[in-house]
Amino acid sequence: MPSPSTCRRAVHPPALAVIVWVGLWAGCEQAPAPPPPTSRPAPEAGVIAFVGAGRNDPLWPVLRTGAEQYASAGARMTIVTLCPDGDSARDQIALLAGLRDPDLRGLCIQPADVAAILPSLSRFFNQGICIVSMIQPVPERLRVAHVGFDEEAVGRELARLTVQVLPADATFMLLHAGLDDPVHGPRLIGFERQMQTSHGPDLLAEIDCRGDPREARAVIRDRAARYPRLTAWVALADWPLRGIPAAEEAMGPTAAFITFGGTPEHCALIRSGRSPAVLAANYRELGIKAAQFCEAAIRHPSDHKPVYHAPLRSVALSNLHEYERDWILWCTGAYPDESPVAPPP
Repeated sequence: MPSPSTCRRAVHPPALAVIVWVGLWAGCEQAPAPPPPTSRPAPEAGVIAFVGAGRNDPLWPVLRTGAEQYASAGARMTIVTLCPDGDSARDQIALLAGLRDPDLRGLCIQPADVAAILPSLSRFFNQGICIVSMIQPVPERLRVAHVGFDEEAVGRELARLTVQVLPADATFMLLHAGLDDPVHGPRLIGFERQMQTSHGPDLLAEIDCRGDPREARAVIRDRAARYPRLTAWVALADWPLRGIPAAEEAMGPTAAFITFGGTPEHCALIRSGRSPAVLAANYRELGIKAAQFCEAAIRHPSDHKPVYHAPLRSVALSNLHEYERDWILWCTGAYPDESPVAPPP
């Protein structure tokens, strides 16, 4: 298993209650034996490693909480949640290299970089480990299941949201990562198809930033100087915000920003007025489904490879409070306590 510095948490199924009856003798008579236990069967041998993309990934607390909820509710195997100390693919590869438990039978993983970790995943696949990908899909030949999003639907709904929240006479530019990208390519297809059927804001340009945060910010700076009255930027992912402390500075002085995600950083942009809305999802089931699919594939091998897509939802100022409460629930397993504080005596 990984070194002690790696963030890890083992979640074991609840142990069965074992009742030891001591013979109570009255003369030669022994007390009757207790009835058989009614709780579920004992846990099966085996470990599922549940691995996040990185310690700063906003979806890791959501995924981890889902795995823990599944484990506490009825898992038959031990689920160990693991997260690299860093956020790079190299950090995740190092963690995967340390997974040497002889009882390891399953791997649920949110890839930091699919291409970079393919050799590691191939090693597990060749050992007979059941692999479930989360958020970023790994090649179907390697996995038994996937949980994430319908990426073309993300593009379509992002286009609908853009038309809905921007004025009809608005202008905007789109940041994408090209058609060849396995995740963002389908998003681009969905966005373009939906915009062809929509009447509303004027799409001035589609710009390929290759999914690079620095390039995305450079593009925005360049176009902001050339188009000072541009109404908004729409990004198929939040590339311009990544790796910087002040998110609003990436968008220039006036343009609005619309993207997919719904992380706390995006919620702050909605609250400040910089984002009229963002596209998000109901994330709660992702970790639960990943652990469930993995355990089912281990216990009952099948050629069926299930896919779960989280339902999409839009977030604006009107429903921001409700969404933020849901986010806390997804990250912690409980809604925040919002009871009023009693005044001091």
